Order: sequence, then structure tokens, then C-alpha cells
Amino acid sequence: MILAFFVNPFFPNNLNYFNIYYIGSMPYYLTSSISEWQPLGINLVFFDTTVVFVLFLALVVIYFVMFVSKISRNTKNKKNETEHMIIIDFLLIISVVLFIAMFLQGRYIDYWIPFAVLFIAFHAEFLSKNYSLLVGSRAFSWMLSAKYKLKSECAIFLIVILGISFFSKAGFVFSRMGKDGSAKGIHEISQWLEKNTPKESVVFNVNWGDFSKLFFYNTHNYYITGLDPKFLYKLSPEKYWLYSHISEGIVCDEEKCREEDERSVYDIIKKEFSASYIYVPKNSETDYNKLISILESDQKFDIEYWNDAGEIWAVK
Repeated sequence: MILAFFVNPFFPNNLNYFNIYYIGSMPYYLTSSISEWQPLGINLVFFDTTVVFVLFLALVVIYFVMFVSKISRNTKNKKNETEHMIIIDFLLIISVVLFIAMFLQGRYIDYWIPFAVLFIAFHAEFLSKNYSLLVGSRAFSWMLSAKYKLKSECAIFLIVILGISFFSKAGFVFSRMGKDGSAKGIHEISQWLEKNTPKESVVFNVNWGDFSKLFFYNTHNYYITGLDPKFLYKLSPEKYWLYSHISEGIVCDEEKCREEDERSVYDIIKKEFSASYIYVPKNSETDYNKLISILESDQKFDIEYWNDAGEIWAVK
């Protein structure tokens, strides 16, 4: 993992990304307001990764019982199994560190899941090859003596877990579709932009999170930002604040705006960001009503297209 920083086609520029992302100049209290950097609750992790979560915790418990009972040290093929256990030890350490980290910063869940799955796979393989050791172990004797009794309970437990996982995931998908607009709506907006706007014309996407959906369907246009806000802040704190405040319907290039510092929304979008169009999403967690009121009251903006996903405004 460390070697990947240096054996990299972007070296040494990629080290600057590390500096921006983890050390950079953006104040922590600003990053803490971004959902991806918020700590995750145990209930969210459980419902979002039910199967992996349950299997991971179960195998971690079995791992430590085996460690205390020294089962892993008594395998028949000591050389091969010792190498196998080293891999398991490594995956356990990394996955436990990431497991703890995601409760401090939610983004780490993206890294925890693959390492947890690898740990589950390698440990399950080890257990399947060394089942006879478990049979002869006192630590597992109570489980094995009741294995027939536990069959039905385990089956019911697995059905419940899989059911919870399925319905929680289905509910999450439908709730996100309701908030972000349908995929069909985003596709229609992107297609309209591609057919009715000049190539490489700039679209001011008021929510940076919309970039991936717009860009997926339409590479015809340019967009203001689609990367982590830290990069925009690093490029220009003034532009970061201009961009951030516009979604609130106010414009200034500082963290706290005073009435005398406020500037024209039109001037900022047209001159500072060189945008010819504005995309305002509907059903978003952010309230854009104040911005929409400004666009409706200013004759320099015309609404060109709208559907259930959002609105496209032209900047004259």
C-alpha cells in the first residue's frame, strides 16, 4: 500500500493530493459538515452492510477464540498454514483499523468492506481446511455438541439477516432515488444539454455531488466542480466561498457574509465561473428555494428545461 504512493504514474504529483486531502489548509470544522466525512452510526453500518458486518464480527470472535486456544498453531501442514495465518493476521489488522476509522469518518467504509470480505474469505477457507481441529477443541465443543440443535436456529438467523439486508438496501435505493431525482430525469437533462448547448460550454452545478451523474450521461459540457470540495478550497478559498454561498442565495468570497460585501449572483456565475448554464437539482437535501427566487426575479436568467430531477437555467 505504501509502495503504491511511489510506483505510480502520477508520482510525485500524487503526493500533493495526499497533502491536500489529509493535511491541507481547509479548516476541520468545514470538512466536518460534509456528509462523507461524518462519523457513521452502528445502526447505519449494520443495515448498509448487514451480511459482511455479521460475518466479519462472527469470524473475528472465532479468530480470537482460536488464538487463545492456540488452535492455529497446531495445524498439520504448519508451513503452509502459518503463511495462510499471516495473511489472515494482516487482513484482520487492516480491517479492524478501518472498522474503527469509519466510526470517526464515514468515507472509510469504502475501504473497510473489501478488506473485511478478504478477511472473511481467507479465514473461512482456513476453517474449512482445519475443521477437525475445531472438532477436537474444548473452545468449540459446546457448539459442535449442539450442532444438530443449532441447525434450524442458524437457518432462521441467516434468513432474517438476509431479509433485513435486502429490504434495507431496497429502501435505501428508493429513498435515494426520491431525493436525487430519477435516473431517467438526470438522463433527460443531460441529453437536453448535449443537444441544445455549445460543446464545452460550462454548466454551473450548484451541488458538487451532481457532477458524477451529469458527467456519466454527458461529457459534451464542462462543469464547475465534481471533486472533493477540499480541492476547490486549495485552488482558491475565495472561489470556494463564492460557490458555497450561491446555493444559499447569497454571494460573497468570505466565510461570513455582510450585506455590504454581497455581490450579484449573475456577475459571479458569468464572470468568476464563466458559466453559461445553471443546473439546480430538485428533491435535494439542500434547500435551493432562495437561489431559485433570485433566478426567477432576474431577467438575465431564463429557465430552459425542467423535469422531476432538476432545472436548467440559461445565463444571458
